[in-house]
Amino acid sequence: MLKKFALIFLLVMPTLLFSQKEGNQWCFGIGAGIDFNTQAPSPFSSNSTNTEEGCSSISDNMGNLLFYTNGVSVWNSQHELMPNGNDLFGNVSSTQSALIVKKPGIDEQYYIFTTGHQADIYGLRFSIVDMSLDGGLGDVTNIKNIELQSRILEKVVAIRQDNMMDFWVVCHLWDSTRFHSYEITASGINFTPVISDVGSHIMGSANTTHGYMKANQTGDRLALAHGGFIHDVELFDFNKESGEITNPIYLRDFITDRPYGVEFSPDGNILYCSILGEVGTVYQYDLLGDSSYIQNSRTIIGTGTDYSGALQLGPDGRIYHASKYADYLSVIEHPNVLGEGCDYQLNSFYLDGAQCELGLPNFVNTIYQNAPVSSDEVCDGDSTYFVINFPNDGVQEWNFGDPDSGEDNFSGELSPSHFYADTGTYIVTLNYFLEGEVLEYAFKLRIYPNPEVDFGPDKGLCEGQVISLDASTENGYYYWQDGSTRPTYTVTQRGTYWVEVIANTCVASDTITYGFCDEHIIMPNIFTPNGDGKNDNFIPIEYKDVEEATVQIYNRWGKLVFESDNVLSGWNGRIDGANAAAGVYFYVLSYNGFSEITYQTSGYITLVR
Repeated sequence: MLKKFALIFLLVMPTLLFSQKEGNQWCFGIGAGIDFNTQAPSPFSSNSTNTEEGCSSISDNMGNLLFYTNGVSVWNSQHELMPNGNDLFGNVSSTQSALIVKKPGIDEQYYIFTTGHQADIYGLRFSIVDMSLDGGLGDVTNIKNIELQSRILEKVVAIRQDNMMDFWVVCHLWDSTRFHSYEITASGINFTPVISDVGSHIMGSANTTHGYMKANQTGDRLALAHGGFIHDVELFDFNKESGEITNPIYLRDFITDRPYGVEFSPDGNILYCSILGEVGTVYQYDLLGDSSYIQNSRTIIGTGTDYSGALQLGPDGRIYHASKYADYLSVIEHPNVLGEGCDYQLNSFYLDGAQCELGLPNFVNTIYQNAPVSSDEVCDGDSTYFVINFPNDGVQEWNFGDPDSGEDNFSGELSPSHFYADTGTYIVTLNYFLEGEVLEYAFKLRIYPNPEVDFGPDKGLCEGQVISLDASTENGYYYWQDGSTRPTYTVTQRGTYWVEVIANTCVASDTITYGFCDEHIIMPNIFTPNGDGKNDNFIPIEYKDVEEATVQIYNRWGKLVFESDNVLSGWNGRIDGANAAAGVYFYVLSYNGFSEITYQTSGYITLVR
């Protein structure tokens, strides 16, 4: 009989099925680094990091460093600044200045989320790194510094959903009780957040923006440290399905101490908190109880560091503790153990001459777990590709949730593709059989329409004329030829203008050139409709930068004898099917140029036979 397991149980089991090494290389402080790929973690000091606080690093699933950032600059694996890799809107003195999140379903693209400094206008923004560029070393793309929310605390966290593909990115607004949770799927970022009004009203001193926000490994709890004015730690429940935050527990009694770092034990049963200051106390809370029990369970497990900083869980199951200006990290050796048994080791990890600051790399909560399934291509007209991140010796059964495709709705391939004929939301299911067990797995996949942008044909631009190019698209973000990221662009000079529009990972672009405005029509004063193929029609001698035109022709008595909106075909010298008499006629010409100004001119034409 086959055994069936829900996905959530598999996620918390210590199994190689989900293990990965994307968080195995840390870059932080002033050139400090840790390599967790070695048998015992080893320091390295060849990186280019320079930050007082926030930073983030990412490796591939084999543990090879890809890139890292302090929220302002982005460096590749060669420790060189990436092309376009400067001037991100984070800040080296923002607690969690940066957070790298892999784009669901797209192996070579990553979001960098940045937070501003002390609730400044830069707030929460994102940029995209494409590792397929610059020969595989990566570039920061034109999608850069896109705003999600202004004026937030110096905190950002990413929580992976139960399908192990999609994420919630969470921030807290300044002068507010409000959290914003932004959903990220293979289809992109939903710019409309889930809003939770819960917990303390965070306001007052700018120092209150300081301090970390962390989620536990299972993603159902969230902790925030508030470094000034309030002097507390808040603990919440997080709903990974809805993105809602509820049930606050207030951990106070810090008096004048300023909580800064927070981290959960690997099993999620213990919360650690570090105090910013010269004493550097580290507290431990037992989370296996009601709110009163948790509040009263506080225990000091470490002290003695100068200017105590961040706490960060490592891939080896230990928690590392940063101290400003230090050339060592302190380590909690057994963070799942209450009390002294957790074994806090002061200044026990030497950084090989590099210097630590207050921050350690910021990661998604499940950085050491791998998504079981990934997909790529979610735009109309593309085939969608699926990959299983399981051992290759199992048996898989796919249902793409597209019954209209008939037999093509099913596949037994390890890495199949499927073409969805229509846009919309589909439920993809997978049964994976291995050694008498089966994983039943389902996730939503949305196929999005491609954005549309059409500026029309090239045009002329007259002196003083102003034209607005509009590329507005729902959920879109934009990159114009000069780096502008607004949906509209104002044209006041001649030249070539282009925009790239990305909406839900689907891309469109258009280009238009505005040349000289010299709109005019010159008509002849004589024509000879005698059938010799020369000058047989009354048509323009010159016709430039004209979009539409009409002509009316009158005889000497003022009677209208010909009218047409096809000036280029002209008048053939006939009236009601018969040859018009030779003589002088009067014409009136109206036309519109690229400037959308209507011109009118008139004159005499002699018909000669």
